Amino acid sequence: MVVGVSTPGGLGAATARRLASEGFYKALAGRRQDALAALANEIGARTVPCDILYEDSIVAMIGAACTFDLLVNAASTTLGQSILNLRRQQI
Repeated sequence: MVVGVSTPGGLGAATARRLASEGFYKALAGRRQDALAALANEIGARTVPCDILYEDSIVAMIGAACTFDLLVNAASTTLGQSILNLRRQQI
């Protein structure tokens, strides 16, 4: 599963394409389902709605995905500091 694939041409989309070329079963997760649809059609993936800012959304994503062998979090933001120094509410 690749999370954070809503930006066309971004790192998440490139990662999803690479994993598809390697034969991985694909599930794409992100906030903008409309943006995921084109990539999902291109690589034969299914989409799962998820906004990583909300824990209940993450739990629902994991439940919808059933099982997975690899999880790539390609969601990004500009934090201005190491994520290790932040509380969950700041992310």
